[in-house]
Amino acid sequence: VSNAGFAGVLLCRLVGWAAATGRLDITAWWLSAVIWLWSPPHFWSLALVFREDYAQVGIPMLPVTVSRRAAASWGLAHGVGVAISALVLAVQPG
Repeated sequence: VSNAGFAGVLLCRLVGWAAATGRLDITAWWLSAVIWLWSPPHFWSLALVFREDYAQVGIPMLPVTVSRRAAASWGLAHGVGVAISALVLAVQPG
């Protein structure tokens, strides 16, 4: 369940890059990947803290729909993706 509009977030970054630079190169894609992969664990970590509040009002954030351990595992997986993407971005020429 994606309630943060991740595809829209990715597209906005790419459109902004293209508008600012006049091109859409590999660096734009890797930067978008970093932001896209970072967004879910950012929201999920906050949702872990306020899990009961989200559950009480019926908002199906990941930590509400799965166990705390499963939510933390998803956050870790995305964190590894962020680290790899950031390292690739760091070594991109230009």
